[in-house]
Amino acid sequence: MEYYDTHCNVPCILEKYKKTSYEEYLKIVEETYCKLDKKPIFKGCVCVASDKESHQPTKELEEHVYSVYGIHPLYCNSVDESVYDEISLLIQSKKCVALGETGLDYHEFPGMNYANKDQQLNAFKKQLSIAKQFNKPLVLHTREADEDTKQVMKELIDPMTFIDVHCYTGTIELAKWIIQEFPNAFIGIAGVITFKNGQSIRDLVKVIPLERILVETDGPFMAPVPFRGKPCHSGMIPWIIKEIARVKEVDEEVVYKQTTQNAQRMFSIE
Repeated sequence: MEYYDTHCNVPCILEKYKKTSYEEYLKIVEETYCKLDKKPIFKGCVCVASDKESHQPTKELEEHVYSVYGIHPLYCNSVDESVYDEISLLIQSKKCVALGETGLDYHEFPGMNYANKDQQLNAFKKQLSIAKQFNKPLVLHTREADEDTKQVMKELIDPMTFIDVHCYTGTIELAKWIIQEFPNAFIGIAGVITFKNGQSIRDLVKVIPLERILVETDGPFMAPVPFRGKPCHSGMIPWIIKEIARVKEVDEEVVYKQTTQNAQRMFSIE
């Protein structure tokens, strides 16, 4: 059994664990899943850099760590225009497998100076243009912005584009629309599926074909049960897979195999 973590921030996770090297990261990962009766093989991870400060460390990561570069919608008000030139350069590297995460997040955060809707839409469209220019897949973020997300996707994204709608917590209706209109789109499932209040994600997983699901940690955030309260990392993916298998009433091996194939197809990795 093999797996990928299709969305995490390795430098941030290392900082949380007070570690500095990828070798130390692998040790943390392996020490977690070695407790399982059936021990899977960690194939690698897709490491996201979604603000200007996190771009540089990702350049230096090891083999089997693949890079994704972009500006998170909430933070797009804190960068200047030069960052888009930087992204244009970074996504041309061999280790970069997609542009992102980019998208729209209309959740309200009282007291926080996050980007407003107009700023997010502007940044989203700029990054879609860059991805199209360099023929890169997309890692999308959408929260409480269904209609604007659909409108921008219809207008600006080629239907055959490879898309990872990461850490999906939205409506079943939007997810169904995305996989119907974009045949190379995948829905990213993270640790939320294991939460007590994660029933909406379990309901979603019941109706989304396994062939359209990716597994991710979104580390260091949202560690699955039984790791709540700890920084999330790639060694926790097996617990996410276990819950997907339970919800879909299939063997875990089936989920491992299909989601690994999905990750390889989405990001053109081996």
